[in-house]
Amino acid sequence: MKALLNFFVDLCLLRSVPQQLPASTILFALSLIANVGIGLLLAGKAHSSMSVAFLESLLDSAMLLAFLYGALLMKKSMQRFVQAGTALMGSMALLSLVAIPLLSLSATSGEEGSGSETALLLLFILIAWSMVVIGHIFRHVLNTSLARGVGLGVVYTLFSIMVFRSLFPVG
Repeated sequence: MKALLNFFVDLCLLRSVPQQLPASTILFALSLIANVGIGLLLAGKAHSSMSVAFLESLLDSAMLLAFLYGALLMKKSMQRFVQAGTALMGSMALLSLVAIPLLSLSATSGEEGSGSETALLLLFILIAWSMVVIGHIFRHVLNTSLARGVGLGVVYTLFSIMVFRSLFPVG
């Protein structure tokens, strides 16, 4: 378990590649469950209803996997789906775990000296870094450049934001 966690940390630091993961449907399922579960905690910070938070978390994972599926289908590389999906779900779960305390800190806005501005900046950096991590994974899965991979990460993130803002308005 520790080796797997270390792998995902290294993946998020761009020191590992998705091909180093075994193509295991069990590992894929576990990483998907982890991503949905941690996403539920993260979405729960923004929504009072846990059913809405669960739906948001589930949709987030499904959209990312559908984006991956479409990219692999166009590249005719479907055999990489399990490894790449595991890499995406595991890395996004880890980054979401880091986001939870930042989101909590940023919610204390208005309190002088609360550090909410710093937390918001760190949250923004984390979102930007998640696009780089997605790009790193897509680079290796699609045999493309890091710039194109990050471009796909940016496109996915912007699309995701638009979908979530329309389906789950905040405030």
